[in-house]
Amino acid sequence: MVNQKSIIENELMKEIVSIRIDTLWKMIGQKMANRLPEIDEEGATGKFDNKGAIFIPGGLVYRDVDEQKIRYETCGGMSGAEFRDRIRSIMRFDNATLLYPDGLAPSINLDSGFFSKAARQILTYKKAVYRRKKTISRDISNEVNSGDIIRSHCPPYMKPPYGARTRISTCISIGPVDTPVYFAYCKAQHNLSADQSDRFATKLDRAVEPAGSKNGEILYPPYVIVCHDTRYKENSYTGLTRILGIGKFGEFATLTLEEATRQLMDE
Repeated sequence: MVNQKSIIENELMKEIVSIRIDTLWKMIGQKMANRLPEIDEEGATGKFDNKGAIFIPGGLVYRDVDEQKIRYETCGGMSGAEFRDRIRSIMRFDNATLLYPDGLAPSINLDSGFFSKAARQILTYKKAVYRRKKTISRDISNEVNSGDIIRSHCPPYMKPPYGARTRISTCISIGPVDTPVYFAYCKAQHNLSADQSDRFATKLDRAVEPAGSKNGEILYPPYVIVCHDTRYKENSYTGLTRILGIGKFGEFATLTLEEATRQLMDE
């Protein structure tokens, strides 16, 4: 099981927590004025997280939505403070931010259909491979759908319909969970040559390891981190933050800033 320290003790999560605390003060003011957003409304955000965000280890992505190779400006040797400054400025953009040990690629538009199909087919084939009985039943003939996958990676109070940010982040998290199968799927779908496969494999191996700074700090963990702009829960003040791709299928972590009610203390 992934421990809490490996999730929180990195510069990316520290900056997200800092930004969410800044948002918390705004939300407390709105609550006092009876203007707190409803639990299913967008807008539980502040100056720095207004558009939400998705942070993805870049090695998990081979091409963008236009089937173009991912290009990014290298900025190796960043300190933790420099990295956090970049993250804070990037949070103002839409789409996904891809993280690399030597740089960042902000505002990347990803193909949600590709990752949805990857997750569905990988899980469907795994379900068939590990089945002991040779007979085909109704249970095995039905393909795992993306709704099942998303629901398995969300807290129970996060209800459908699920948006694009939720869909992409959840389906791509199959990469760090089942990396060898994910690599085989991407290799076949992108029709990679031997040299392309070797380069992609190297990037994928780096994507499932934490990245460090020149000073020895951990810059970001090998997980998919999603900053939602919706509260989803009555006692929560800021947008929900989910951490995906940890442990086995269906395992995830959440970060919330909530009122310390009796119910929360009992939990």
